[in-house]
Amino acid sequence: ELRFPIYWWIRGALFFDAGNVWNALDDIGTITQLPSAVGAGLYLDFGPLTVGADYAIPLVRVPSSPDTRRAHFRLGSTF
Repeated sequence: ELRFPIYWWIRGALFFDAGNVWNALDDIGTITQLPSAVGAGLYLDFGPLTVGADYAIPLVRVPSSPDTRRAHFRLGSTF
């Protein structure tokens, strides 16, 4: 994730995300089958509290997962 200031307490973010959880080692495929997405976010940074939204677009289509764009809302700090 790349975070950057926009104005005063308004921040932006660009990100790449990849990962999955499998039931057994035999279920793990190749790296090209790993679900991944790119996206951008906008959030308000009030010090210990952040409020924002992210929008992600899938890069790898996984048969068990719908190929949809998604919005996520966040409240609180990531770390």
